[in-house]
Amino acid sequence: EFPARPVWWHDDSVMAIGVIEGQVNPHHAAATACKVLAEKGIQTVSVEVYDIVKIQKEEDWEKLAADPCR
Repeated sequence: EFPARPVWWHDDSVMAIGVIEGQVNPHHAAATACKVLAEKGIQTVSVEVYDIVKIQKEEDWEKLAADPCR
């Protein structure tokens, strides 16, 4: 579903996923990740979306979108 694996977890409350900016709508990606988590019975995790290419090239973790998954 998403180009970057593994995803990053923070304190079991935030899951970060990587996408390629300009190729994926980051808000849609966050909503999709929340849907997958809900299907697995996980409802206490927020999702953050980052540009994986920018992280790889510049080590810059600029958040593109987020969803509280509530």
